[in-house]
Amino acid sequence: MTIENNIIKFPAIHPRRLERKRETFEQRVCRHLSLELHPDIRLLFCKQCKTWIDPYDYLAKWASGEYVLDQTTKELENKRDKLIKSLVELRRKERNIKARLRNATKRGQNDDHRES
Repeated sequence: MTIENNIIKFPAIHPRRLERKRETFEQRVCRHLSLELHPDIRLLFCKQCKTWIDPYDYLAKWASGEYVLDQTTKELENKRDKLIKSLVELRRKERNIKARLRNATKRGQNDDHRES
């Protein structure tokens, strides 16, 4: 078995298809949600912004976005947990202050009755 037998040859892509053109505003902000796969030329076509997209680039961009989203989610969950703990602590302090205030007012009333 020779090395040539293990090589898969893909159809040649016309160079004009891969040329980078100046992106329009729509193409820059497009999230490419409506895609068509063209397996013969191994490219994606966005129906919304009418742009040809390299599948690897699209997948890499999507994956990095997912990673960032995952990290952001974890950070927000940690922040939420810290806020819950601080809220519990504030409620505990509030109860203690109210109890001290009640005790102080009771002592004040008791002191007033003793003086009378």
